[in-house]
Amino acid sequence: MSVLQSCMTWFRRIFGWSTSRQSWQERLSFLALAAAAFGAWWFADRLTIFQQVLVWGLIVVAALVLLRRGWLTLFGPVLFYDMIRAGRRGRYFLLRCLYAGLLLFILLTTWLGLGNSRDEIQKATRFASNYFETFIVVQLVLVVILTPAYVAGAISEEKDRKTLEFLLATDLRNREIVLSKFGSRLANLTLFLLTGLPILGFLQFLGGVSPELVFSGFAATGLTMLGIASVSILCSVYFKKPRDAIGVTYLIVLTYHALSIPLHLWLKFSGTAAAELDVPIWFGAGAPTLFDAFNWLNAGNPIAAVIDIAQAQAMRVVAGGPSGIELVLPGIMKRYAVFHLVLTAICLLLAVARVRKLALRQAFGRTRKAGVRHRSRPAVGDLPMLWKEISVEGGMRINWAASIVLATLFLFSMSFGVWWTFYHFFAAFGEDPLIHEKMNAWVRIAGAIVAYLTLLGVAIRASTTIGVERDKQTLDSLLTSPLSSSSILWSKFLGAILTVRLGWVWLGLIWGLGLVTGGLHVLALPLLVAAWFIYATFFAILGLWFSMTAKTTMRATVYTMLVSIGLTFGHWIVWMCCIPVFLMRGPGTGEGLKYIAQFQLGNTPPFVIGVLSFIGENFSNNFGGGREMAEMMGFCILGLFIWGVMAMILWNAALVPRFRRFCGREEVRYPEGEPPPGERARRRRSMAPPPIPPEDDDWGEADDQWRERIRRD
Repeated sequence: MSVLQSCMTWFRRIFGWSTSRQSWQERLSFLALAAAAFGAWWFADRLTIFQQVLVWGLIVVAALVLLRRGWLTLFGPVLFYDMIRAGRRGRYFLLRCLYAGLLLFILLTTWLGLGNSRDEIQKATRFASNYFETFIVVQLVLVVILTPAYVAGAISEEKDRKTLEFLLATDLRNREIVLSKFGSRLANLTLFLLTGLPILGFLQFLGGVSPELVFSGFAATGLTMLGIASVSILCSVYFKKPRDAIGVTYLIVLTYHALSIPLHLWLKFSGTAAAELDVPIWFGAGAPTLFDAFNWLNAGNPIAAVIDIAQAQAMRVVAGGPSGIELVLPGIMKRYAVFHLVLTAICLLLAVARVRKLALRQAFGRTRKAGVRHRSRPAVGDLPMLWKEISVEGGMRINWAASIVLATLFLFSMSFGVWWTFYHFFAAFGEDPLIHEKMNAWVRIAGAIVAYLTLLGVAIRASTTIGVERDKQTLDSLLTSPLSSSSILWSKFLGAILTVRLGWVWLGLIWGLGLVTGGLHVLALPLLVAAWFIYATFFAILGLWFSMTAKTTMRATVYTMLVSIGLTFGHWIVWMCCIPVFLMRGPGTGEGLKYIAQFQLGNTPPFVIGVLSFIGENFSNNFGGGREMAEMMGFCILGLFIWGVMAMILWNAALVPRFRRFCGREEVRYPEGEPPPGERARRRRSMAPPPIPPEDDDWGEADDQWRERIRRD
């Protein structure tokens, strides 16, 4: 009997069941919404895109009404507090204004690029179609870039401020805390995306864009935002520092796209892919195959969806039949929605289930077992600040999830190179005449991706190196030490670059295999190393600047990531928008456009790393033309010079003076050859007295020597 009572007590404690009126209202409301969502998904094939969007919109409105009435308590007071606090921040309003200005600039350049046409109706239709395509692409790119910055620091910021413990001490449930943070950040990001809706709404009067395509574009953008935001909130729960959560979220998004895009292209355009992957996952009639599994894995990739839609549009143009978009769009959108909704559900369930346990563990730490020793550290040496940055601070703390992502990306990036190397030296029993070309393509792609990942790691580490000292209240202790401001700043700078030294091993393996197999020229290696250090210098200085100027470490990390990605790829948006304006000047502008495009490529770090990974055949006329390669090399070196000059200006004119004002002390310059006061005192204390001569006649000479030493010191 006692065992049964113990089991019932445990069951009630774990699975509490309330019979109150509010609890029944919550259960019935949730069941009604779940039934409506299941019905909308089940009958999706019988509805058009417009009807599906309308039904899902009504479900969302019903959920909002239930939340407002209090019949469904998914969110708590944290939602409204966070929304009001975010709405009062001026930087979000400024960001929306900049986005609206960019859309208006794209609108102007699209109109100017149409030129003169006698048929005004056709011109207006073509204008609306071109602008809509550019608008959707820009919106998807901004969603992928901004969503981790908006959402990934929601929970980890509370941990960093030591305020999450107060939320956990209240009667708020886990779902109310997590979903409130998730909903407030999504609402703020949705306002950002809705900035372009009025501009796009006026284009409907011009024709050329079907309403179903507009709804599908906004639905795809919203689903992409929802999926990336769910991954961001899960990383925010698992990581203690905002910089780690934001960095790992970007890493996961980049890894997924880096893995799925080549796989999608292989499945789409390789005729043997379906036959090679026609292997059932489990036994039985109608079991899905590996080909189906890989297709569903690529279903959430927006770039893959754009490729499929563009291919359908090209088939319509070639065949001259009915529009292919209306035939493939429902299936693409259905798979896209299922992928992101399932991903959102899994990530939110994990975040809600683990937020309290992980927060308490990270707040109080783990109990170490007896006998477990700390890892050995090198001696402090003559550079204590640099020793602290390398041995104590280290790099980003990653858990098992981030380790799996990095291991997957490492294995995927090294698999092609290792396989071709093995095939070249062992399987073929002789040299493959095309092995150097294959290895060169692999070195260019893999080396550029890994190099840019390490550069972003340098920027993230530098963006928190000074803010952490300020938050821990250890910056005052550093300023009271005899260390100069220059030595502190240099140590922070070198510590940020040396954080990614494991990434150097990764890059060394890629470039080393390229050198062994002939896929990389010997002279290209010093150029690649120099290029990486130039870019790392600039990103480290940029991160140090935001680490001083931003109020919190999360803001510093977000600003650093956005500015770094913007300086790398942002100029391409402006350039692509200006191409139609340049084309209006006639056919003679082709050579000028070519040089402008090469200049843009020379200022894009991943592309520069790829171009500098050359082989000797790249400069021959039989391999793409030696003149074009020489011109591209020249623009890449010019771009490196520009980035190096910007780094020097930012260091000498902005960072060093600002750091001295930030520390509140000025550097004291002593005359040449004269040691500082602290050094003079140390020498005086360590100076041994002169020996006493044995005879009285030599006392005067010893006294003179003593006076001379005192005068010199």
